[in-house]
Amino acid sequence: MDQIDQLIATRRQMDDEHGGGALVDALHADLQYIASILKHGSYREQVGRRLYAAAAEAARLAGWAAFDSGRHAAAQQYYLVALRSVAAIGDRPMGVNIIGFMGIQAYSTGRLQDATQLMDVATAEASKQTPPIVQSMAWARAGRAYAKVGDSRTAKAALNKAGHFLNKAKDGDSPAWAYWVDETRIAAQVGRALFDLGDDTAAERELLAAVEACGDHYPRDRATWLGRVATAQLRQGHLDDGCMSGRQAVDLLADHVDSARGVGFLRIFQQELAAHGSSATAQEFLEYAGIRLGAE
Repeated sequence: MDQIDQLIATRRQMDDEHGGGALVDALHADLQYIASILKHGSYREQVGRRLYAAAAEAARLAGWAAFDSGRHAAAQQYYLVALRSVAAIGDRPMGVNIIGFMGIQAYSTGRLQDATQLMDVATAEASKQTPPIVQSMAWARAGRAYAKVGDSRTAKAALNKAGHFLNKAKDGDSPAWAYWVDETRIAAQVGRALFDLGDDTAAERELLAAVEACGDHYPRDRATWLGRVATAQLRQGHLDDGCMSGRQAVDLLADHVDSARGVGFLRIFQQELAAHGSSATAQEFLEYAGIRLGAE
């Protein structure tokens, strides 16, 4: 059982560092292996609970990896498998996390009402005796969803609650899968919400701070954040800065990360950059991105 838990932890790290594109098949195989043990193995109740938890996390990771690589139907199916697995053991914090990922997929694919409803469920469930870090995560995601629908007041209130619960978190009371929820990630959530609300100056500030705080870690996240930074800078009239941030995102996506989602944010920047097509700076960037990422 310890080896299975370690495998899942390794898969999480692989996703953080390289994106989900190359991981879906491996995670599907992991999930089948765990499901086979659950179905045919003989084990004590405590081991069974750990197996169901591992199945839920493997399915959640597979859903996230499928989503990250643009395979949305597959992602939905994996998330449903994850929910069924977690329901078998009544793990509320893990259930909150899975519902949150379903909400992320919903607002990323234009199903904004579904997204706010899912995030409302997640925050309601998180309030029922889950660790502060889980409540912080749920409220941050709710803030993102409400920013997507343009509800600035509700979005900012949710993000403030995320910060409040993050400050209440204590070492040792957080689930292993919540390792990534920290001040930097909440700042990035704030930055992305501000971006969706059209506050480009504040979004640039928050997201650049998050990129800097990550150092060399989390290249997929840095790439998606820098794609938004580039667009925010361009919208403020800062063409040179936008192209510089765009180049950083290109390099991460070309050298480290397999993420259709990350490329998608960069494509938005490229589309808006087309209005500056006569600029030598814009032309140089478009040529550079075409060479490094491949022309569409």
